[in-house]
Amino acid sequence: MRRRNRLTGGIELHQLRLLHPLPPLATGRCKSGDRWSSVAARCAVSFSSICSIELAYTLWSPYTIYYAFSMFGQILLCLSAVYQIFQKGVQLGSMFHFIFYGSNLAAALILARNAYNWPLLIKSIEEIENQLPYFRRNFRTIITLTTALMLANCAVEHILFVAHGLIIAYSCDPDNVIDIYLKLYKASIYEFTRGSAWRWVVTEIFTLQGSFNYSYNDFIMVLVSLYLSEYFLVHNKRLKKAVQQVQRYIDQVKTIKIAISGLDFFYVTRGTILTELEHSIIDFSCDKCLGHELYTIVRLPLHLKDESQ
Repeated sequence: MRRRNRLTGGIELHQLRLLHPLPPLATGRCKSGDRWSSVAARCAVSFSSICSIELAYTLWSPYTIYYAFSMFGQILLCLSAVYQIFQKGVQLGSMFHFIFYGSNLAAALILARNAYNWPLLIKSIEEIENQLPYFRRNFRTIITLTTALMLANCAVEHILFVAHGLIIAYSCDPDNVIDIYLKLYKASIYEFTRGSAWRWVVTEIFTLQGSFNYSYNDFIMVLVSLYLSEYFLVHNKRLKKAVQQVQRYIDQVKTIKIAISGLDFFYVTRGTILTELEHSIIDFSCDKCLGHELYTIVRLPLHLKDESQ
């Protein structure tokens, strides 16, 4: 029986594209027995419990206002950099601001695209994880600490940059710190924010959001790298145990000697051993596909050995 999604009224996730163009993400709670569905979901978005059946797109969220404010700021900063290029020509400072603000805008659009595909992504990851062995217990802690450190590093970097700029501006003219700071470090928007403290504050908020957007791709790459590293670490560990178990059964076949018609007894022993082998591999790897592949690989040389005899 198909499970009904209470957030979408029973609509399948692949049909949500037709309902909402580009809204933020809304979540609900899952049963306590459900697995963690995604490292990126539980860490990057700070969900404590998540399941693909509880994900849907919606515009009725406070994140919509925040995202619209952030997108407006990135577009405004990018246009100011383009305006500076037309006014002063191609210079090192103008190109630097254009590349920085342009990359921030691109990162914001990528973030929107990822949010658009997030339920489908979580559904795919959940299906894959159901066939994989469980991660170590401390893996969630490692991911959480990594996320906190990267976000804190981004915030500290921006704060130190602003503090350094204000110190230099204060050393130049203590009575006109903000204007000098904007002229030195925000030349592309200096004409629009000159002589207005609240405009400077809003601009710094936009720039801070841009700094986080700029680090977003690196942040996701680090999480994905940790995710894959943990998977292969667990996979190789279980595979090593399975191979040792396989070798033990193969050695038993090679060393056993009983005075019964040799070939017939070997067929009986081989069938018994391969049956035990298949179950042991599945138990070690928690993956039926992997167990089937190893079973086929090990079965081939034994089968050839029979034919050679």
